[in-house]
Amino acid sequence: MSEASKLFDQKASQGQVAPGASKESAVQQAGEMALKMYLKSQAQGGGSSAGGSGGAGDLLGFASKFLK
Repeated sequence: MSEASKLFDQKASQGQVAPGASKESAVQQAGEMALKMYLKSQAQGGGSSAGGSGGAGDLLGFASKFLK
């Protein structure tokens, strides 16, 4: 999500942001998309839930990648 923030700032400095667009909205949408992609990968068997682990811990690990 930090990348979404940086990209928004970059585009805003170039005048390529629509009037009324907010940085907060862009970051929120990036987070929602990341979560959807994560959940889709879990539904397709891409997670580490085979041994009964995973779940919330995997989600927190995934989210931490975007919160730096």
